[in-house]
Amino acid sequence: MARRAPIALALVFVSSFVVSIPAITAQANPFGPAIGGGCAEDWCYNENNHPRIWYANSVTQAWITSLENARFELNVTTDINSTTVAAHDNSDWSNYLANYGNTGWAGITNCMDRNGDICRHWHLRYNTYQGPFTSLQKQTIGCHEFGHSVGLFHYGTHQTNPSCMEEGIMHFHQQYNPHDKSHINGYY
Repeated sequence: MARRAPIALALVFVSSFVVSIPAITAQANPFGPAIGGGCAEDWCYNENNHPRIWYANSVTQAWITSLENARFELNVTTDINSTTVAAHDNSDWSNYLANYGNTGWAGITNCMDRNGDICRHWHLRYNTYQGPFTSLQKQTIGCHEFGHSVGLFHYGTHQTNPSCMEEGIMHFHQQYNPHDKSHINGYY
């Protein structure tokens, strides 16, 4: 009897390791919580597929141009149909640009008004401390943060089909991959 306990423990370890492998390697579901923001442990989605986007006075024209290119990518390739508005109070996504210091992030998205798994108002912040950025890098950061605002999570590794949702500043892709688009279109 004494020998069976170690064998049972080894089987439990192997079983739980095997069960864990698909979740780690597949990276199949990019919906999930954003690191350092979002809706805490439970991810939330945008309230509808027609988000209204506002740019604070701090957002320079160069950033607006790049962010508008990212917004265009989202509108053209998914079921999202965003528009811009002139006032924060009328917006679903508010964009801010500032030197937030050595935070380790170039952009971050936070839900400011949550109702269950729905976020009624997002703040998207872009950190100039991490720059300077080229226009394509700004567009990638915008694509990434807009992706969080519609419920996409990070990919932990470089993808065969590149995506702006890849984690880290080293991957500069300005588009969503087919997997991202199917999640967005499936939800909205």
